Amino acid sequence: MSSGLDATSFSPSCGSSLSLLPPQERRKRKGTQPFLQGRRRDGRLPEEVRPMHVQTLSLGSASGSAFVSLGNTKVYCAIFGPRSAGRSDLQDRGFIKVDYRGSPFFNKKAEDGSGSTEQSAMLLHQALDSAVQLQRYPKSIIEVCVMVLEDDGGALPAAITCAGLALADAGVELYDLVTGASAYAFSYKDESGATRQAICLDLDASEYAAYKDYPDFTAIHFGFCPALSSICCLQCRGPLIGGTSGEQLFSLCEAVCTAIGMEVRRCLQSAFAIKEQKTILDVSQKRATAEGSASP
Repeated sequence: MSSGLDATSFSPSCGSSLSLLPPQERRKRKGTQPFLQGRRRDGRLPEEVRPMHVQTLSLGSASGSAFVSLGNTKVYCAIFGPRSAGRSDLQDRGFIKVDYRGSPFFNKKAEDGSGSTEQSAMLLHQALDSAVQLQRYPKSIIEVCVMVLEDDGGALPAAITCAGLALADAGVELYDLVTGASAYAFSYKDESGATRQAICLDLDASEYAAYKDYPDFTAIHFGFCPALSSICCLQCRGPLIGGTSGEQLFSLCEAVCTAIGMEVRRCLQSAFAIKEQKTILDVSQKRATAEGSASP
C-alpha cells in the first residue's frame, strides 16, 4: 500500500513555483542572499521538504519490504528474519545486521553532509537498534538490506524511514516507528550588508553544492521515534549547533519526523486492511472448494 506527502505538508502555505535564476545570476548571489523572493532554487520555501512517497511492497523471500522516495531520491529496503543467528555469544537479545549500498546502476553517493556510505550504515544501525525490541528475539538475527536506487540528497533520512516501515511490515516488534529528516543552517549577507542566518529543510544535491561554502554551514541528520518523542540517531556538523539556529534545526526535524510517522502509520494501516481482506477471501475460497469437493 502506498501513501504520499506533497511538498507543502510541512509548510503553512505554498505559492506557485518560481523559475530558477540563470547560472550567471546564481554565481553573483553565491555567499550573499541565498533565496529569490524568499524561495529556494526549486521554488520551495526554506522549511519545505520535497514530495515524499512511502509504500510497503511484496517480495517473496523477504519478511517485509518498503519503498520510499524523497524528490528524486529513491530507497528500497527488505527485511530477512528474525532467524537463528548460529552464534553462541548471542544469548539474551537479537542482533541487527545492516547492509546499506547503492544499486548496480548507482553512480555515486550524493554529497549532502551525511558522510560516507559506511557512516550512513552505522547511523542507520544505531537508529534501528534503538527501535527494535531485540530482547524478544534471543539468539536471532534480523537482516536489514537497504538499496539506494537514486541519490539526489537525503538518502540517509529516507533510508531510516524506509527501514522502519519495512520492519513494521515484517511484523518485527518495535518500541516505535523510526523516521528520518535533515536540516541545514548557514549565514549570509542581506541587501543592507547585515549578517543573517538561513535555515533549510531537506537540501537536494544541487542545493547542498550551492550552499555548503556559505559561512557557518551546519548540517544535522536526524532519526526519531515519533510516539516516544525520542531521538534514535543523530549526526551534527557545523558551528551553529549550540545556538538558537541549532534549536530551530532540531525542532524542525522533530516536526518533520512526526508528520512522516503519521503518514507511515496510515500506510501500514491500509496495508494491514488489504492483507486482512485477502486472508478472509482466501479462507472463503478454500471453504467453498472443500464444500464443492464434499458434494455428491
